[in-house]
Amino acid sequence: MSFGFSSVGLSYPFAAAIAKGFQDEARKAGVNAIVLDAQGRVQKQANDIDDLIAQRVNGIVLMPLDSVIAQSWVERVVGAGIAVVAVGSQVGDPKSRPLTSVYPKLVALITQDEVAAGREAGRLAAKLLPKDRTANIAIIEGAPGFSEVLQRAQGSERRSLKRR
Repeated sequence: MSFGFSSVGLSYPFAAAIAKGFQDEARKAGVNAIVLDAQGRVQKQANDIDDLIAQRVNGIVLMPLDSVIAQSWVERVVGAGIAVVAVGSQVGDPKSRPLTSVYPKLVALITQDEVAAGREAGRLAAKLLPKDRTANIAIIEGAPGFSEVLQRAQGSERRSLKRR
């Protein structure tokens, strides 16, 4: 039995930790783990997905680089009769699909509420602001395509940054 993991990039600490956990748990279960590193490139991740389908793995864990493009990957995987789980990021357009609306062809979605994480970051920033002074706060975004970036920014909207 083999399971594949398509990572966004093993040079990212979070993704590397997820991959290690995947490999460790596969080893405990006595199954073969195939971990592929997209190296931060969407086209490489698409090719990695095709490689896992060609290897006829029993299941795929997908950590998508681009949540919108990932919809077509999930469709291909499911069309090949392989179960797929998304981890770390939703599948689907975060502008039109709320996090609670899991893409219907996924077996599961394992992630955190990035809007709540952004809201908490905004509250922490507001707490650290000097009282009764205006401060400018910049939100530095990561790579385009990550739904988490949009969701965290939504959570840390201007109204949550006002010090009370």
